[in-house]
Amino acid sequence: ALPVGYEPTDLVRLTDYGMSVSRSSVELRKAIMPEVTAMVHAARTDHVVLLFSSTYRSYATQKAVYAREVRLYGKKVADSESAVPGHSQHQMGTTIDFGCICNDFDKTTAFQWLVENGWKYGFSMTYPKGYEAVTGYRYEPWHWHYITVAGTNAQREFFNNIQQYLLEFIFENRSQLVSSYRGTALGAGWKPSS
Repeated sequence: ALPVGYEPTDLVRLTDYGMSVSRSSVELRKAIMPEVTAMVHAARTDHVVLLFSSTYRSYATQKAVYAREVRLYGKKVADSESAVPGHSQHQMGTTIDFGCICNDFDKTTAFQWLVENGWKYGFSMTYPKGYEAVTGYRYEPWHWHYITVAGTNAQREFFNNIQQYLLEFIFENRSQLVSSYRGTALGAGWKPSS
């Protein structure tokens, strides 16, 4: 879980980058904007528009979203399609909901382009079709999370292209991975967050 007050310190508005957005308040972490910008440019080159519908969500916003889902559909359904506050990937500022935020998004050229190319820019569909029992959430073709290019390459090569398998592996092997990382020049002096 993320802390209640957690908010990335480098959030930027996508309108400042000329992105196609559903509303002017959509934000992502500045740290991932080089990859986001490159991805959007590549899609445009292929005559595909990526519409950013939902991105960063605060704890308070997610609390309201989850409460609305529970009120409308009941807790069981809400738990299969909405993260409890503090557990949403959106709070990290590295997740994008594209297009209509509906299952029909998988019938769009934007979806097909993301499936074929999103991984090249570090983006992975978090909740793929047929893996509901693995992810704990229903199929969400619109929901894409930035896990780095190295992450998407590893996901594709070793984890059947399923983000959840990669994340579980990292979680289960965290101490060994941290020790290995510290032994590299890149990891010198690095300390994991608790």
